[in-house]
Amino acid sequence: MLLTASRYLLAYVNLSWRFGLQGLSRNRQSNIVQILAFSMTLLAIILSFTVRSDLINDWQKQLPDHAPNHFALNVFADQKENLAQELKQQGIQINRFYPVVRGRLVEINAIPVQQIVTKESQGERAIHRDLSLTWFTVAPKDNKIIAGRWQTERKPGLVSIEQKLAKSLIVSVGDMLTFTIGSQQITAQVDSVRKVDWDTMKPNFYMMFSPGTIDQFAHTFISSFYLAEEQKEILNQLLKHYPAMTVLDVDLLLQQIKQILTQLTAAINYLLYFALVAGFIVLFAAVQTTLDSRIYSGVLMRTF
Repeated sequence: MLLTASRYLLAYVNLSWRFGLQGLSRNRQSNIVQILAFSMTLLAIILSFTVRSDLINDWQKQLPDHAPNHFALNVFADQKENLAQELKQQGIQINRFYPVVRGRLVEINAIPVQQIVTKESQGERAIHRDLSLTWFTVAPKDNKIIAGRWQTERKPGLVSIEQKLAKSLIVSVGDMLTFTIGSQQITAQVDSVRKVDWDTMKPNFYMMFSPGTIDQFAHTFISSFYLAEEQKEILNQLLKHYPAMTVLDVDLLLQQIKQILTQLTAAINYLLYFALVAGFIVLFAAVQTTLDSRIYSGVLMRTF
């Protein structure tokens, strides 16, 4: 469009500009390719610098103030109250504890899951690893029931499943799910499907059982809490008091992700710089090939 519009400017510009615009129009196709190549390369470089950390920064800005940034894992039942009390004395509020049992989904309606799930789905990843299973009487506030019903008094033998996993596993309310926990198998009926808000930075689960279903298995507890930067030193004290506990620092993980993105962006930028230099070399070669005709045109202009 710019090259086409430049034709109408020939009558309004001086002689040097006129010959320059005519030269662009004369080699229209090659000039368009070169302009597009340079534009796309420069745009890619600019976008790589912009997007490098914006995704993580934007996600962090969407989180509520003082959203939990630490997870306490492998907390034993007799440690819950002491841990909560110790954090409270430091002015730190810890979220409620969820029991965790490790188990693997093996059957859906007595059919092996490998015969149901495709390799491209989210469910394919879920069936090849142990899931963190939990139970609770009341549904979490951040979970919305979109199918079925979470009963006020849930009887044993029921399980609520997360929406996206249910879709990938082709599971609906009323289906029977069989899990292997340790050396035993248990079967539970799906009574509800939940939409989980994973951005709350609180413990969330794909499977939530009714009390009395998996309570008998060995389990630990998980919770989350917020620590300001100046309170990080408390972690060393906690780990000394509870050596079996694992503390997951989300801030540290985000810093590592940012560092990986920075390194990845730098590698991509080096490739783009190479492409840009190669483009300039091609441009220089193209100018050199038309240099004789340009000199000839200049001589003619001086003659007339």
